[in-house]
Amino acid sequence: MPRAISQRESPGRILRGQVAVLALVVCCAATLRAQASARGNDELQVGDRIVLRVEGEPQLTDTFTVGRGPALVLPIVGTLTLAGVRRDSIEKVLFDVVARYYRNPTVHARVLVRVLVQGEVAKPGFYSVPIDALVPDVLMAAGGPTPAAQIDHIRLTRLGTELMSRDSIQRVIAEGRSLSQLDIRSEDQFLVPRVAESNHALQTVSLWLTIPMAIATLIYFTRR
Repeated sequence: MPRAISQRESPGRILRGQVAVLALVVCCAATLRAQASARGNDELQVGDRIVLRVEGEPQLTDTFTVGRGPALVLPIVGTLTLAGVRRDSIEKVLFDVVARYYRNPTVHARVLVRVLVQGEVAKPGFYSVPIDALVPDVLMAAGGPTPAAQIDHIRLTRLGTELMSRDSIQRVIAEGRSLSQLDIRSEDQFLVPRVAESNHALQTVSLWLTIPMAIATLIYFTRR
């Protein structure tokens, strides 16, 4: 015969059950957020650039910029709506469109995103990089970091707002996530900061302390 649950035990068991359910919900939500973050928003964005090459058709061989909508205006084809189109499927979409006008076309297309790289890189400025590029690829497009660059403090901003924490950026670099997976958009900025001034000050002080010691050593051996 099962033992009856006392009134004293029942609330405790109910509370533990509620806590367990809450923990499960939190765990599931965290998992979904992580999966969404890993996938990123890989739909075409306004400002993306599409390098299109249609063999034998010079009018359709050029770099075109995605406009409001998002949409793409192409010669011969006209305005092409791109709402909901994934970046990694643009070649197939353009092939299907061009095939309406040309028989068995050979179509090549890739997506570029225009980003600003600032700070301690050899050649700061705007760069159009493939959307499947990695963060280190972006830095190398700008000539690579300078000797004074503090790589572990890279910042990623959009219109002056931080997109992710420093630890998150280091994690996505280590995981090898692409710009598309990070939902990078045109005009986003990568800032590579300089090594902290305190470190430079310490190096300067050390240098100035070394000079008199070197002079004293030289005088000592000269007089012997």
